[in-house]
Amino acid sequence: MTTLALKEQRINIYMDINYINQLKELVKEKKIPSMSKFCQEAVQEKLQALEKQRKDQLMLEAANDSEFLARCEEIQNDFAAIDFEGHKFKQKA
Repeated sequence: MTTLALKEQRINIYMDINYINQLKELVKEKKIPSMSKFCQEAVQEKLQALEKQRKDQLMLEAANDSEFLARCEEIQNDFAAIDFEGHKFKQKA
């Protein structure tokens, strides 16, 4: 028998009963497809927001890193000498 990697896995979570009742009502009113799908999307949105915060923090740290900024300036100066407008790139047919 072959084992397939599952994209989704069932878990148990505990949630305030008020939230559960609200979700059940939204499903009943057909405003959300299912409690499971709604929770999955909510978790995905929160994880994306946390990842954005992490990246923003890294960018702030990089902006204050003098060695990083010096490397960026060096690269910028290396490429400044290239005249892109003077070159025509041949496209492969």
